[in-house]
Amino acid sequence: MREKILSMILALSMLCAFVPMTASAETYEDYLEYWVNEDNTVTISKCAKEVAEVNIPSEIEGATVTVISGDTFFKCVDLKKVTIPSTVTSIGYDTFLGCTSLENIVVDSENKNYISEDGVLLTRIKLNLFNILRQRQV
Repeated sequence: MREKILSMILALSMLCAFVPMTASAETYEDYLEYWVNEDNTVTISKCAKEVAEVNIPSEIEGATVTVISGDTFFKCVDLKKVTIPSTVTSIGYDTFLGCTSLENIVVDSENKNYISEDGVLLTRIKLNLFNILRQRQV
């Protein structure tokens, strides 16, 4: 009997190892959802749809903000301005898709990965990530 119980406990613990554990996202300033990663960095994952201006912080609860995931601002039609700190090292694909009112993306001049020029969000090597003017014409 004891072996059966131990076998069942072992089987359950092995099964749990394959089930992804997810924690709920936390909220910053009532409009940004984020995750704190294992390496003590923060991923911004979602923004409230009705926000017109977003100033992404460089740090939340002592953890450095490094990632803005794809779809974070998806269809935030009221969004007009986003400020990105120097600490952001990764911006997901299509992050600003559907942001039809977006007029200004400001990137901290100390950011080593991204810049903003004439309404275009670029990587430092000038790869176009998001063109505000093109988005308005669509």
